[in-house]
Amino acid sequence: MGKTLRDCCLACIARNISTISRLGTFLSVRDKEILLERLCWHGLLTTQSIPYVTYHLFSDTLQRVNLSYCNQVDDKLLEVLSQSGCKPTYVTIHECSSVTNRGIISLSKILWDVEELKLRRLKQITNEGIQSIASKSLKYLNLRKCDGITDAGLIAIIRNCPNIEKLNVNRLHKLTDASIVCIAETLGSRL
Repeated sequence: MGKTLRDCCLACIARNISTISRLGTFLSVRDKEILLERLCWHGLLTTQSIPYVTYHLFSDTLQRVNLSYCNQVDDKLLEVLSQSGCKPTYVTIHECSSVTNRGIISLSKILWDVEELKLRRLKQITNEGIQSIASKSLKYLNLRKCDGITDAGLIAIIRNCPNIEKLNVNRLHKLTDASIVCIAETLGSRL
């Protein structure tokens, strides 16, 4: 299958993001979301490109935020995202080794309307970061391999997000029966 013209254009924009003026005014919301993913996946989200990304791509219309496999995604970037005015409904942060509790706490300020939240393989996240998340809209939560989360963190997020319908806590080795009881009591009929 060949690349579409759209894919070729977005690849070119990703490589030249720092040289294109008023980039954000020319891209649709979906193109901004795809471009952000592409920058992360291809190692193009660098310290040089971050100011352009935050200025051109982070906007109040951004719905899907996928920051995966990128060590440049850190607390500072999540703080800028939380100050951008966007209210995403889908957020994925996967295997970004520089993200800590501070970044998750900043991000939690814009997660009121989030429906799907995937925080996977974030080694530095503990109960402190997870407990800050509260959303009545959250339907799907994935915390796979966030090794620092214990019963206290999981129980807090379940109570803060009572409408979860799908939950992935695979490979959270510090959980005990207390978490299972809380899941059953709080979410049992919806899972």
